[in-house]
Amino acid sequence: MYLDLGLLNDVLDAFEAATSGWVLTLFPIGLRLFFLLGTLELSWSGIRYALAAREDGLFGFFELAFRKFFYLGFVYWLLEAAPALLPMIIGSFQHAGGMASGLTALRPSTFLATGIEIAGDYLSRMNAGGLLLDPFAGLMAAVGIFFLVLFFAAMAAILTVTLVESYLAIGANFFFLAFAASRWTAPLAQGALANVVRIAVKLYVLYLVSGVVLGIVLQWAELIRSSDYFVGPLKLLTLVGTCFILALLLWMIPSYASRIVPSGLSFGLSPAVGDN
Repeated sequence: MYLDLGLLNDVLDAFEAATSGWVLTLFPIGLRLFFLLGTLELSWSGIRYALAAREDGLFGFFELAFRKFFYLGFVYWLLEAAPALLPMIIGSFQHAGGMASGLTALRPSTFLATGIEIAGDYLSRMNAGGLLLDPFAGLMAAVGIFFLVLFFAAMAAILTVTLVESYLAIGANFFFLAFAASRWTAPLAQGALANVVRIAVKLYVLYLVSGVVLGIVLQWAELIRSSDYFVGPLKLLTLVGTCFILALLLWMIPSYASRIVPSGLSFGLSPAVGDN
């Protein structure tokens, strides 16, 4: 695309580069939080066990301690592995969507540049046909071209927002896994993991829909350059309305698909399981 300045891609690259800095900063804080909450959980469980005066005595205490340390060890491993594990989860869904759609990456600047190119070619074709000499046709062309570019910008914005969400999930969500060390805060860790899976599913479907939409608009661009099929004020309105629907498809279908992941999705992160 000759008009693709790549500005939106630069924004995405800036967010992606920033996530590595967030990991380095947040990881030590997450570890300290994990040990603080883990100590609180162990202390609370020990006090509850002592006050309960259970009949299994010392054996029950060691059984409780083993279960707690085993769980906390798993959470510690999960926290350590999260900076590599979370990108792997999201990346696997992206790879699957990309393989199916034929897209190697979602680049919002491509959508915006395509819309601007279509708008420029459309005006050029109308001008060559003398249609812009008519005041009414010229007004319709100005309004139609504005909304045409606006809807392509909306498509680019949808891709940008979803990709930034994925970068935030990778660079910041792992911090919430430290909250799994305590029964009172474990739901935060559950929600963080569920959010990662939800964004991964959304990206997967967005790749599929984007591949179809991009193929359609590239065909339009070629038709506008090579023929008068789309040229005309009323045809422009039809094109603008169709672009509006395509933008809705990019926005709504991935959002609805992400609801496949239930809001109450549980990964079993609760130190209180089996604890009285």
